Amino acid sequence: MKKQDATESTEAPVYLTAAELRARWKVSGMFLYRMRHAGKLKAHKIGARGVRFKISEILIIEQQAAA
Repeated sequence: MKKQDATESTEAPVYLTAAELRARWKVSGMFLYRMRHAGKLKAHKIGARGVRFKISEILIIEQQAAA
């Protein structure tokens, strides 16, 4: 068995769908669309049409908003 390096992550990044993020923030889909196109929210494309948002990036945005 290979010993893990400290820089290797055993967990895969966790993503939210647009519907999950809308429910979490209690906002509309248009709000997310505007944030994405303003460059304030990074979307990760999954397949041809799928969009996901990385939870670690969402937490950073939430922390900045709370400050």
